[in-house]
Amino acid sequence: MRPRPARPPARRAPRPPLAQVVFVSSDSDQEGFDDYFEEMPWAAVPFAAEEQRNGAGEKFGVQGIPRVVVLNAVDGAVVNADARALITAKKTLAGTF
Repeated sequence: MRPRPARPPARRAPRPPLAQVVFVSSDSDQEGFDDYFEEMPWAAVPFAAEEQRNGAGEKFGVQGIPRVVVLNAVDGAVVNADARALITAKKTLAGTF
């Protein structure tokens, strides 16, 4: 039997991230938004996109802040409308969804 040359591992397509955090501000001015957002490591809906920010608040029934809503990355369906309670209880969302 003749030895076969080693094959390089098959390349897989990169997997999309399991989750992405997007900050949607309820600040009343750009300065407040900037002060709050400057220390966040994630994406944000721009403060100037008022229609989108307000629309998200209405769509997800935001009554107070902070509000954490988890959406399915594929179809946008709500997975958990009050993930803040989970974060508060567990101190993490790891392994929750």
